[in-house]
Amino acid sequence: MFGKRYNNNIIQEVRASLFDYVTVGTFRLEENISVVNLSRFTYDVFRLAELESLEEVMIHGSFIDKLEQELSKPRRRSDSELDYLPTQYLSELIKSMGFDGIEFKSSLYQNGVNLAIFNPHKFKGLEVSVYDIENIKLEYTELKTEDTF
Repeated sequence: MFGKRYNNNIIQEVRASLFDYVTVGTFRLEENISVVNLSRFTYDVFRLAELESLEEVMIHGSFIDKLEQELSKPRRRSDSELDYLPTQYLSELIKSMGFDGIEFKSSLYQNGVNLAIFNPHKFKGLEVSVYDIENIKLEYTELKTEDTF
């Protein structure tokens, strides 16, 4: 299950195409969940260094930064399914550690945050709306030939 904390821009977030139907639901959390929050990940190297070696802190911090970047990376329809394998593997690893989901930055909106939930049974569906995509506004910039080859 994929979600956002707030409804604004959720239809754009799923990257619907013209004439697609998009179903949007409102859910209530039925029990506490444990979520890995990569959207606001910051770490104080000096504070963590008291607990671990500085080298371990730098390795873990770099890994978490990279994972958040990969989850938030814009995707194109032409991307290979293989491009998703590393983040799918890491998501499964996080799930196997007992977490219920991952929160990460939107690739489309600077302040947007997305939530991937592993255990949708912990939510109760409240209402469902279906939208028909009737129009899509495109904004574009011409690329120089040397930029595309």
